[in-house]
Amino acid sequence: MIKVRFPYRLFGLLLDEANKREISIPSLIVEVTYDYFNIPKDDREK
Repeated sequence: MIKVRFPYRLFGLLLDEANKREISIPSLIVEVTYDYFNIPKDDREK
């Protein structure tokens, strides 16, 4: 893994987005990761 400085503004956006979707931060990160790498969502339950 490449270490990246994590800006507080971005963390705030993550929090807002997680609150909007009513999911936890880890779930949101998983969602974004799947979207980013275009991994098929068939394996996951929604």
